[in-house]
Amino acid sequence: MKLSFSTLGCPDWSLRYAVEQAKTLGFQAVEIRGIGDSLRSDTIEELLPENRAASLQFAKENGIGFCCLGASASFHEADKRRENREEALATVKLAAACGIPYVRVFGNDLVTDDEDTEIGEIAGQIRTLCEEARDDSVTVLLEVHGDFNTSDRVLKTADCVNCDNFGIIWDVQHSREDPVRFWERTKHLIRHVHIKDSIRTKLCPVGEGELPVASIVRMLENDGYDGYYSLEWEKRWHPELRDAAEEFPSFVKFMNEIRNDQS
Repeated sequence: MKLSFSTLGCPDWSLRYAVEQAKTLGFQAVEIRGIGDSLRSDTIEELLPENRAASLQFAKENGIGFCCLGASASFHEADKRRENREEALATVKLAAACGIPYVRVFGNDLVTDDEDTEIGEIAGQIRTLCEEARDDSVTVLLEVHGDFNTSDRVLKTADCVNCDNFGIIWDVQHSREDPVRFWERTKHLIRHVHIKDSIRTKLCPVGEGELPVASIVRMLENDGYDGYYSLEWEKRWHPELRDAAEEFPSFVKFMNEIRNDQS
């Protein structure tokens, strides 16, 4: 069982401090989604060309990987697709330079009644990005988010993209389907899993909400999932949430209890 956390949960931490805390708390990797005031990965000071080698070496010395770079890019707004594609491509190039295997993007919203046409257009944008990323050995992951929240839509998108370096991030809070059915239909695409919990739509500590997080993790473990379970504690967007210093070790404890139950 491999654990990571998204830096959404610790927006006031430097990348170096995030690495130190990952090691201390028992994580194996960090998922980068903004550091400080820099949301675009290619503007993060510690990943700029002049600082990159030192940051990567520091992470290596501490036994911590960087498992995913989160781009903000979403492809549902036709008039913004060029800028979103440019951001996503810059993120791909950075991932390649850092040896990070995955870049996250969004499909996001379906805004017309012609769902198939919209999915085809969005998938076309993602396919172009996948083709550009192939030479960099980077896989593009569509996050289960917004209207891309059912296995039908995910599978339809994957069929349209039709690239071997395409996959999905299963955000367990955002999917709108029985988890067993979603897993069985899409597990060949799932490369990374975002873990969070909620009561109705309000985020809460993992294990204290309404989502069957423990049963989902057990299902994946029993079926041989070997990717990361990444805590997406959205404190950057919800500052009222408790501090990472409380939630991160709580998550590790929760996940270790599941692992111990399995053994």
